[in-house]
Amino acid sequence: MKRRKLQALASAGLVAAVTTLLAACDEVYADPILIPQPTFGSTFDAGPLTTPRPPPYVCVNERLHENGPCTVEGATCESGQSSDPDCNSTFTCVVDRGYRYWTETRRGSCAGTCPKTIVDGEPCTLTPSDGGVVSDETELQCVADGRLCGCTTGRDGAHAHPRRWVCTTAGDGCPISRPLVGSGCLGDRACDYGGCTLKRGAGMVCSEGVWQVEATECPP
Repeated sequence: MKRRKLQALASAGLVAAVTTLLAACDEVYADPILIPQPTFGSTFDAGPLTTPRPPPYVCVNERLHENGPCTVEGATCESGQSSDPDCNSTFTCVVDRGYRYWTETRRGSCAGTCPKTIVDGEPCTLTPSDGGVVSDETELQCVADGRLCGCTTGRDGAHAHPRRWVCTTAGDGCPISRPLVGSGCLGDRACDYGGCTLKRGAGMVCSEGVWQVEATECPP
């Protein structure tokens, strides 16, 4: 019994000492805040659950660079000129010690250069611009003849095929090239940019005046 009392007193003393030390050093710990990021690639709709979206924020005239000032916590902006999400960079507005700033959450890296001519179903090859290794997971997306085409081996292992061009149309009233995440739009609509045919295909929705990524329900 005495031993248990001594252990309890020792534990209480240790907690008090640590608390005093932290207060003296003015150190405060807070659990990190997890911010949903846009996810590219086919997923399955789970009924009423949808892909977590960042706050609706139109990325107009934003000067996107690491540690640059931002205003809306959790806002996500895509920077680039390609319909391929891997070729563009993504920035998210985070908050640390009361300061809001942009941080680059994905850096652009293209798997090659889009050719002048693309034929749906024809074999294709890739040569990454940064000298990277081409694997079955490597994919390049391009816009050709009013469609989005991907040099791909299939959306996943269950739908694998030899590398070839796979083309798709986004839908009526949809931009030919995939809109950048965070770019402005008018009206509510949903567009498909290879969500069920490409590894990094995406469903996009115009909601609250902003283009955002949405989950795509794909057949087995």
